[in-house]
Amino acid sequence: MKIKLFYFICLITVMSCGLEDGNINLSEDNGNGKTSTNGSTSRFTIKDNYLYTIESNKLKVFDISISSKPNLINDLYIGNNIETIFSYRDQLYIGASTGIYIINIKNPKYVYLESYIEHWVARDPVVVKDDIIYSTARNSWSGQLNIYQKQNNSFVNLSSFRMNQPYGLGISDHYLYICDINDGLILFDVKNPRQIVKLKSFNDVQSPQDVIVLDKLIIVSTANQFFLFDSSDPINLKLIQQIK
Repeated sequence: MKIKLFYFICLITVMSCGLEDGNINLSEDNGNGKTSTNGSTSRFTIKDNYLYTIESNKLKVFDISISSKPNLINDLYIGNNIETIFSYRDQLYIGASTGIYIINIKNPKYVYLESYIEHWVARDPVVVKDDIIYSTARNSWSGQLNIYQKQNNSFVNLSSFRMNQPYGLGISDHYLYICDINDGLILFDVKNPRQIVKLKSFNDVQSPQDVIVLDKLIIVSTANQFFLFDSSDPINLKLIQQIK
């Protein structure tokens, strides 16, 4: 599967370079430098010339300004059972089995724990947009979507939505896509994060695990294949290609 993933990334890179107007990229500029676009279940991310990776309890920071000679410049203990990493502005949002760690990376040489959101013991992918945090949590028998916002140095749970077995998620504008291993790819309208609306379930993909949103392209992964969708109309996705 790792070999397939390598060739798949190469394919997407070529596709990205060939699209008109450069509408699809594998990196984005959020006003604070270039950031790699990766799924919500990823264990690494890139911002500017720095690679951030997570192990079971640590964050490691590498200087990759010389790509052939990555240099470890920081090693921060975070906590046990950290699982996912997502970069937004000058923070990393690290999902763990007991909550979300927010790491300040304004200075990559001196990263530090800025905040922590605790939740019930569960797996916890995270994405962030406009300072709203979207997180799916699941255990062996249930799951839910949790939405948080920072207010006065603490985090308020704006709303929650019960789900079956949610995995990865991705957001574009006010549309939130969530992979549910049992119920497929599910689309929510989160324009009002206090009152989200379930719009549609897509049955094209069985047992989806993660989703990457790249402008008008959506990539959905399962255990053994990838699906590429044209998302020009977010409610009516069009399958472009299936890669096994």
